[in-house]
Amino acid sequence: MTGPSAAARAQALAWAAHEARMRAVTRAEAALRGEVVLAPMKGAWLVATGRAHPADRPMRDVDLLVFGAPLVEVVRRLRSRSFVVADVPRNPWVVAVSPDDAPDVWLDLHARPLPLGIGTLDVVGWLAGARPQHGLALAAPAPAAVQLVGNLLKDRLVDSSPRALHDVAGLLDAEPDLGVPMASLAQSVHLGGACAAVLTLLERRGLGSPGSRAAAAWLVRAGWSAADTDRALDRVVQARHGLVRAAAARALLDRPVDRAMSFAGAALGRVSQPARGWWLGRPAAT
Repeated sequence: MTGPSAAARAQALAWAAHEARMRAVTRAEAALRGEVVLAPMKGAWLVATGRAHPADRPMRDVDLLVFGAPLVEVVRRLRSRSFVVADVPRNPWVVAVSPDDAPDVWLDLHARPLPLGIGTLDVVGWLAGARPQHGLALAAPAPAAVQLVGNLLKDRLVDSSPRALHDVAGLLDAEPDLGVPMASLAQSVHLGGACAAVLTLLERRGLGSPGSRAAAAWLVRAGWSAADTDRALDRVVQARHGLVRAAAARALLDRPVDRAMSFAGAALGRVSQPARGWWLGRPAAT
């Protein structure tokens, strides 16, 4: 009699890790007593909505948008209920916490769907059309997809995790009718250029689909030039220094004010990180 295969063992381990993360989320919900909305983002959203299996979408942490109380107050409540601050990222609107008896399970708490200046998708827009499920608020597909696009831009597109690009590709491949609503919402929150660049990158990586091409065609009809997007993406790809690449990526933002705000937000996070680490009870990460 043979034992379980390597694939079966991997599936079991992935499911066990997922269960541990879900127990942490349930504990956080109980600690917040329903006064704060928790909305999964990124991989957590894909898994929670059944669009990905935990074994196919490994996660180091669970990204949760919090709404209903300031982030500092949310962290204070969780610390009083057996959570500890695990990390204080440079993004001033994100704090990671862990259950005190499960330090390898991280919940990344976000006060904003995207960093300052990365478009204008706010909490209200993110939750528009959301539906409740087991105490969580599950965003509608279009806001979730636009958040994935903005997150790719934040990580300079080509420096982002390959998983992040595959998330967008897989979503548009499985739901081709989502392409146009995603592009339309991206345009309305001033992420049309970022969306066009992500769609172009999908084609370059061989990840295009009818859904992604429908979105790209909609953006062209809305006035985005495919040739200009190609050139802008080339500048990002060819940049050798991280700061130059970040600037080239931010140039894809629709509005000059957003480009300035994006850099200002990044600078604010870098400068304020030590103070926030001290205030929240943990030295800032280096």
